Amino acid sequence: MSDAASNDNESLAGAAQVAGLKVVETGWFGRDSLPQELNFKPVSEAIFNGGLVGENGTPGSNSDIITVDGDRAFVLRISEHKPEAVKPLADVKAQVSDIVKHTKAEQQAKLDADKLLTALKEGKGDEAMKAAGLSFGAPQTLSRTGQEALSQSVFALPLPQAGKPSYGVGSDLQGNVVLLALDEVKAGTMPEEQKKAMIQGITQNNAQIAFEALMSNLRKAAKIKLGDIIDQQQ
Repeated sequence: MSDAASNDNESLAGAAQVAGLKVVETGWFGRDSLPQELNFKPVSEAIFNGGLVGENGTPGSNSDIITVDGDRAFVLRISEHKPEAVKPLADVKAQVSDIVKHTKAEQQAKLDADKLLTALKEGKGDEAMKAAGLSFGAPQTLSRTGQEALSQSVFALPLPQAGKPSYGVGSDLQGNVVLLALDEVKAGTMPEEQKKAMIQGITQNNAQIAFEALMSNLRKAAKIKLGDIIDQQQ
């Protein structure tokens, strides 16, 4: 997958085909509004400090494979970029007002969700959900390598015990607060090609990290003697 990403720098289609995955495109975001599914330090560093933006904001090169959590990997491409700028207050007044309203609504939704979560964990969820006029939707199957916004939150939940669901709170792509009920966990399988691609990516990353550490140690330990050179020049 690493070779496919570097050989085809016009898109991620080649890397996606090799990995057997679909390319997912996000909306606009900044340093302080990184989507939850991309909210990992190595990913953030690559996006904002990795040289993935071309000249004058044009699309740049694809990233190398970035591994996080041991079993999760990303290949990134910045399709559009806008430089940071300050807009006049008159142009953003309505937007600021909407953001404040949305933030307050989101905070209230999280408070309400936390109360319901407490009730669910105490075995009083049916009454609390009914009183709030809410109910769980149809069951869904999520994979760790899936692109669903809730995958990260779901896989952070404790395993269900004795046939009882494990409950938690997450957010979807639209920023809505979602109550989660994890009913069952099944061990996953990975095709051999994906295993090889992931092992290759991890090996390359580890080699790069080891090389950078070696060079850093060599620089720290290096000693330069100028006396003989100066004497010869004199």
